[in-house]
Amino acid sequence: MTSNIVSEADLKNRLSKGDFDAFHMLFDDYYPKSKAFISALIKDEKAAEDLCQDIFMKIWNLRETLPEIRSVKSWIYRMSRNSALNYLRDRKRLFQITDLSIAGSDDVEGNYAEKEKELIIRMYVDSMPAQRRRVFSMSRYQGISNAKIAEKLGISKKTVENHLNLALKGIRELALTLTFFL
Repeated sequence: MTSNIVSEADLKNRLSKGDFDAFHMLFDDYYPKSKAFISALIKDEKAAEDLCQDIFMKIWNLRETLPEIRSVKSWIYRMSRNSALNYLRDRKRLFQITDLSIAGSDDVEGNYAEKEKELIIRMYVDSMPAQRRRVFSMSRYQGISNAKIAEKLGISKKTVENHLNLALKGIRELALTLTFFL
């Protein structure tokens, strides 16, 4: 429960009306738990922090629907679990796309090489032009469809596809380079 004084029903009601103090109480209680849970699943503290912040942004954006939620604790748990699983799925998909997936190995050198490739690809994505990076991140990390991306960014679906094709072409070229250096 979020507070000894405030009931969950009262908290949901206040939050649904935009009460930022109620949101702050919810955040203070559930953010550390959610972050620890996600971090345990994905084994990446920084990514867990980002995912958890996204969850609480969603909660704030969906606050009007909170009275319909039976259990806030269960809802946040489900959002945290789904967020972590989506992150892992998208990360796996990124490596399948670039043909960089490494067969699971227990050797330290193999794990180091995998982490190194992840870092280099992440740095490459970060160096993309802003719109391409935004489109790529929405598609590959957030799992948003091309049509939805086009709608959200106010661009055509064809432009979204062009950005994705250019991003993936660059990643494939980078993948070829990585196989020689790592």
